[in-house]
Amino acid sequence: MRGTHGFGRYRLPQYEESQLRERVVVDSASGSHAGDQLLFSQIHVLSQEIDELERMTAASRSPELTHFISQMRNLVAAANREGNGIAT
Repeated sequence: MRGTHGFGRYRLPQYEESQLRERVVVDSASGSHAGDQLLFSQIHVLSQEIDELERMTAASRSPELTHFISQMRNLVAAANREGNGIAT
């Protein structure tokens, strides 16, 4: 899923290891993602990354990326509501 929804061309410079890019969208070692888990303690960082991606793409966001961001926000909201992490 490398580059899913155009995300691969965006860099989140303040995040040394992007949860969104490395654990949700693509596993850099295998080129795929599955079996990863974001702990509840990591959800806040993921939410910040989603905010940053939304800001970075505001002027040129595709409908697919808009949908992806919306779905990620729904996952973060559910994780916060339930007090659980997210399995990817």
